[in-house]
Amino acid sequence: MMFIGAAEKFLCPPSLHMGGYIDRKGLSQGTHDELGVKAMCFIDSEVAPVFIVSCDVLDIPVDWQGRVYESIKGFLSLDDFHLVIASTHTHAAPDIQFVSPPEQTYAETVFETILSVCREAFQSKEMCTRFSFGTTLISDIGCIRRQGQRIALPLTVQAFYTHSRSDKPQGIIVHFPCHPTILGADNRWYSAEYPGVIASRLASVFEGACVCFFNGAAGDISARCTRREQTFREMERIGNELAERACRLIRNPDKVVGVREDWSFHAASREVLLQPQPLNDALLTTLSNSVKTETRSAMSSVQADRTRHTLLQALQAWRSGWLANAKPVRVQVMAVSFSACVDYVFWPGEPFSNYAKIIQHARTHPVVLVGYAGGVGYLPDVDADDDVSYEVLMSQYGRAAGQRLLAASRGLLETWERGEAWS
Repeated sequence: MMFIGAAEKFLCPPSLHMGGYIDRKGLSQGTHDELGVKAMCFIDSEVAPVFIVSCDVLDIPVDWQGRVYESIKGFLSLDDFHLVIASTHTHAAPDIQFVSPPEQTYAETVFETILSVCREAFQSKEMCTRFSFGTTLISDIGCIRRQGQRIALPLTVQAFYTHSRSDKPQGIIVHFPCHPTILGADNRWYSAEYPGVIASRLASVFEGACVCFFNGAAGDISARCTRREQTFREMERIGNELAERACRLIRNPDKVVGVREDWSFHAASREVLLQPQPLNDALLTTLSNSVKTETRSAMSSVQADRTRHTLLQALQAWRSGWLANAKPVRVQVMAVSFSACVDYVFWPGEPFSNYAKIIQHARTHPVVLVGYAGGVGYLPDVDADDDVSYEVLMSQYGRAAGQRLLAASRGLLETWERGEAWS
């Protein structure tokens, strides 16, 4: 028997520096649309409870998983449970990771809000009667931005129902792997970006539902080559298009699973140590030459100009020694399985899209790779020697980090497929 609880709160940040763009100037001018923190809690008498949290911020500080875990353990008197906190990766919110004192005060507000929604989700739990799951491919929004190649991206939606809301979902998980960069560096208004449009629209259609948006393997995916303009109007167009497709998946899902007394979900996590990638002078020379080549090239399109601009930013970061400041860090990989219907695997950082394909390969049911559960930067599937592009060059932990996370994920999923207990 499974119980589900859900809760959400909205944030009211003051005028602060915004994260996401190196070349953004000035403080925020105000709020265009609300930033939020959403939590869902899954409870079963046979397994440890699971908390999943979605925050409208750029990144989550890596140490927050442990800090929030210890706080929840104390005030809810839980001996064992699983927790993951992921950002939607909006580029239109205050920076809470690399912060000055004003941003630090706001970061603590976000932290306390996470604790509050987890407490409310746990205390508001009701018996889950069924859940539905659906997925579809969206072909006109995403592209591999460093190449300009359009790519079809999976939109996945899972809806959970209770006795008191048998006709409307109590909670909805939406997953879509694409950078929320419809708005550009010139925007100085707070916004949850297109994920916020999706959540707002679904909460309106399915009145009272808590909608948790999770981004995916989007390290190399954005709408750079597909967006028509970088405006709120375009953000709302893309968000509403995705929300409409999500509504269809809720109303006409691929699968509906009734939750029986003998049914349960499973969750597990593993710790992974990430080591900074070594820097070398030869690669810096290669990067400098690449930037010169790109600068000499005829770049007539906005997309090409943006690609060149970010490459120059990467060169500046290398020369400033920013990449050399990375330290070894311990992170968590968490996996959650719902009745052999769908598995979620949560990674820190910004995994490249190919990792989602690798994890899905040879699995008998959908596996959803969620990223941004801890701010460790880009996780490329190639080395900088082979791909001189912004996303690869700005990775502090490199391809080796992605391989370590991949090995841990496979270990969790393969243990489950063999029917062994997760720990």
